[in-house]
Amino acid sequence: MCRADQDTEMLESYWENIAKIPRNQFYKTRVDPRTASKPSRKAGYKRVCRIDYFSAEIYHDIMTLTQIIAQH
Repeated sequence: MCRADQDTEMLESYWENIAKIPRNQFYKTRVDPRTASKPSRKAGYKRVCRIDYFSAEIYHDIMTLTQIIAQH
């Protein structure tokens, strides 16, 4: 998701390089409609990158770790 006044092509390129994930694996970039008439205050702001990783094994590892941490 990005702001209405941001360049989606540039943002996708930025996150592709940072995350090392091919762009063909990206979901479609969504523009936040609430920002349509509000210019960005921070010119270099790159918004948020959300990564969905579908692995039951990693999910169970994370859940086990959170349980261990919660017990201490």
